[in-house]
Amino acid sequence: MALENGPGINNSAELAREEEKISKLKAVELYESNMIEDFEAGKFSGLAKIHRFLFDEIYEFAGKGRTVNIAKGNFRFAPVMYLDAALKHIDHMPQSTYDEIIEKYVEMNIAHPLRDDGVIIGTRLEKSSKINGFALLSPNFFMPERENGITSLLHILLASSMKV
Repeated sequence: MALENGPGINNSAELAREEEKISKLKAVELYESNMIEDFEAGKFSGLAKIHRFLFDEIYEFAGKGRTVNIAKGNFRFAPVMYLDAALKHIDHMPQSTYDEIIEKYVEMNIAHPLRDDGVIIGTRLEKSSKINGFALLSPNFFMPERENGITSLLHILLASSMKV
């Protein structure tokens, strides 16, 4: 069953294709226009702005913190009742070294504050790494890899821990 969506698509596979098409076009626009530079790296507020930009044509909840508990397979993401506290903690985590960026990414992924947000976390992680001078690549960002209809960057390729 497909999530409730603006285009009114009821088929999950069709919704996944439409979500992918729209969000990838908007991701290109986000990067090429340099709008992403206006979003604070490593903060939930930055994630929410990117999420809203990429998915606002598709989902009413775009850019809004999730209000439901979610799981993938046997893994449950942070319960909604603890989400605000987790996000405050994550927002204050350091992000000046390669290891700190990775640790922050893992914590944000476990919190999973936005619905369908794997792609967004990867985008913010990449920006944080560039800001702090680390080489961190996610070459599959524009590839059509899907997991349960959600674009996934959970397989980020860490190209190097060397400073650029």
